[in-house]
Amino acid sequence: MAAKLSKFEAVDGSATLYTATKNSLRCTAIKLRTGGVCLYSPVSGLSEEAKDSLIELGEVQYLLAPNTYHNAGLIEYSKAYPKAHLVASESAHARLTSKTGLTFKELSSLANALPDGLTLEEPSGLKNGEVWLIESAQIGHIWHVVDAFSGQKHTEGPLCDIVKMVKVFPNFGIKDRKVFASAVMQLIEISPPKILLPCHGALIKSPELADQIRNLILELG
Repeated sequence: MAAKLSKFEAVDGSATLYTATKNSLRCTAIKLRTGGVCLYSPVSGLSEEAKDSLIELGEVQYLLAPNTYHNAGLIEYSKAYPKAHLVASESAHARLTSKTGLTFKELSSLANALPDGLTLEEPSGLKNGEVWLIESAQIGHIWHVVDAFSGQKHTEGPLCDIVKMVKVFPNFGIKDRKVFASAVMQLIEISPPKILLPCHGALIKSPELADQIRNLILELG
């Protein structure tokens, strides 16, 4: 039997994020100020368990495609939640529409619905339309990234303390390494992460997380 998405569960330390996984892929629900939910990176294989847990969180009002490559679940979710608005970085619209036949709104259409303390970031220097979430929480800043960084496989545990760069990301995600490096370094200075939720792999929590990311960026050259 094909793998299915797990139920959505609260991210420890976050006031707004609930996450579900299928193998090593992650889909995250954002509780909106409207009382509804935005699904960030819809993962194919939407299970009844996942749907039931979403009912408890609120109506699914937005589906956010976080880059051009994370599109496999969009048709499935748009059918399951036909009233939900599809949003993505403007730079990703053409490829996403070509792949799915769906129409996407700009990220600004979601902005007013986001809860306090949560922002969308589009790091400069990329070519895949990548959108990150950054939450200012009581424990510090929580980053949610797409294909830039990853944790260990979920089969090795749901939590780890080592962050890695996805091997294919420098070639398939980055357009200008210096520009991207500068953008991430600036984000680290403004919002140093305490927890990182990657779309690939386990949640990462470490006092050295910001330094680990700095070192990975420096290795880009």
